Amino acid sequence: MDKEGEPLLVDIYVSGKPKSSVFNLQAISSNPLFTQTYLKRHHDGLSGLQKNVRQEVSGDTLASISEQMQRWERDLNTEQDALLAFERTNNLAILQEEATVAGSYLTKLKRNCRICNWKPGSWTPQPTIRVWPPGQSR
Repeated sequence: MDKEGEPLLVDIYVSGKPKSSVFNLQAISSNPLFTQTYLKRHHDGLSGLQKNVRQEVSGDTLASISEQMQRWERDLNTEQDALLAFERTNNLAILQEEATVAGSYLTKLKRNCRICNWKPGSWTPQPTIRVWPPGQSR
């Protein structure tokens, strides 16, 4: 209270930066001791507010991180399923076996060509004409 018994007027200024949990608190009045005490009480209240803000921001951040992790886990499972399907259809042992079978078949064809004395481009198909004896059908 001032000399006339009226409550002291205290001007309080609070400022802070966006996305920051730091506040700047300033108080001005005609009685310095009263101003300090008044400011201290408001500071304690603002500290509680600041703590609540941090908890809310932390909760939002945790929820966002959890959501992102779930999304990544779903994506990872999808990609692992695709890899597993690819590995099932492109098994190296199966592909090697198929290559061995194809190679054996090619070797057999080449051997048959050598036996027949065939060379690429040396054979042209000729029409076959068959004559059946009279009175016989095919």
